[in-house]
Amino acid sequence: MQAAVKSFISKRMCRSSVPEDVRERVHRQSFSSPPPSTPLGGMFHHPLFRPALALAIIAFVAVIFYTRPPSDPEIRQAGIGNIIEESLANYFAVMNGTIKPQVKTSEAQIVKNFFEGKTGFEVLVPQIRECTLVGGVLNEASPGIPLAHVVYTDQDNRLLYMYQACWDNIDAKHLYLPDSVRLSLVRTKWYTETRADGHTIVLWLHGQTLCAAVAHMAREELLACLQSDETLR
Repeated sequence: MQAAVKSFISKRMCRSSVPEDVRERVHRQSFSSPPPSTPLGGMFHHPLFRPALALAIIAFVAVIFYTRPPSDPEIRQAGIGNIIEESLANYFAVMNGTIKPQVKTSEAQIVKNFFEGKTGFEVLVPQIRECTLVGGVLNEASPGIPLAHVVYTDQDNRLLYMYQACWDNIDAKHLYLPDSVRLSLVRTKWYTETRADGHTIVLWLHGQTLCAAVAHMAREELLACLQSDETLR
């Protein structure tokens, strides 16, 4: 929160020159004798007053910063609702145990049955080469916007995580994708991106289902795994 507040202040606030008479007045008052002490005035000189005031200002700015309308493009670009960033965040949440499968099984049909009738879009549970199905999770991006999550591990115990949503819900209001990613998906049905830490994100369209897969693999390796299922070729 402190980092966000600092970033907000550095971007939105600027220096202004101070008139010379104001500077002189402040200088004179700084060296003049203090006024008679009053109960209220004593509060301002209390050693805890300044830290408390600073925390109050930070909290106020943070409330303004985090309660701006969700359609603000700067918020979207920062990762809130961004499918690529959320897929990566969910991948790490599964890795550290924050997100746990609601249904645990290696049987694809059981996972499909778990999602049946709950999403409004087809949930893919592909047979991925040299990977074992772990289970699935169902939740909502916002009320009435369901998301499906399917988890696998490979022979080296590496996680392969799949995020799935309805393509019709990809807009500025519910879920977000950068324009370049949307254009690639519309033109080719696929989009890939490899981060500096070695994690690759692959997005593709299957009918009205948008899928995002994340794994610590090279682009070619992850694509080969996914396309080993004939339904994803």
